[in-house]
Amino acid sequence: PSQDTIDRQTAGGIIKHIYNTEIKVDKQEQQITSVVSDLATLDDTVLANYTEINQTIDNITQTIQTTGGNNLILNSVGYATETNGDITYWEYTGTGTKSTSTSTESLNYGAVSGNQIALTGDGTLKQRVVVQQGAKYSFGFRAKKNATGSVLIHIKNTTDDFTLSLDASTAYLWNEQSLIGIVPSMGYFDIEIVTTSPDTFSITDIRLVTGDTLTQWTQASGEILNTQVSLNSDGIKV
Repeated sequence: PSQDTIDRQTAGGIIKHIYNTEIKVDKQEQQITSVVSDLATLDDTVLANYTEINQTIDNITQTIQTTGGNNLILNSVGYATETNGDITYWEYTGTGTKSTSTSTESLNYGAVSGNQIALTGDGTLKQRVVVQQGAKYSFGFRAKKNATGSVLIHIKNTTDDFTLSLDASTAYLWNEQSLIGIVPSMGYFDIEIVTTSPDTFSITDIRLVTGDTLTQWTQASGEILNTQVSLNSDGIKV
């Protein structure tokens, strides 16, 4: 094969795993504890899984724990894409265009992920998220748009429609937008990003989290994504 030069400054991070398996026997307390754990890290993202079984003379207790990001939106900044250009877990309809790319500029204005979803023309980008009816949720993102075209972001279901509007005559430079403490009356939200004739609209750090406090962007629980590697419930894609 031909020799290539790798630009390591733009390369993705490396997934690091720490595995642990142990059995503890306490004869005095008549107790046996076994733990199997896996701690995976990628940049600032941590995904921990462990299974613990605790046995005494009276009972056996099993605990299965999975921890990761608290974001409910999958592939929330477009790290993962399909071979045809579709953004994984998102559905796009309309006559406009969609794309994803890194964004150093957004990091300079306070974003966390460093990746963006860019939309032009008329179209709708949509993802359905399962939520708990009657619970509180908070939604937020950062966006860049010039003073042409309008953008509506809906968090909706059959009966609810919580909307954030980016005015056609206003320019945005990675400003934070949010809705705090919204309560669904049904068990799902459709996250819809509707664009009408913008020259370019870019969005990053999209997140829907539980509670009435909007936390910093993280990836969804169970996924570790960057521009090079996709690890989620479907497996690993490099």
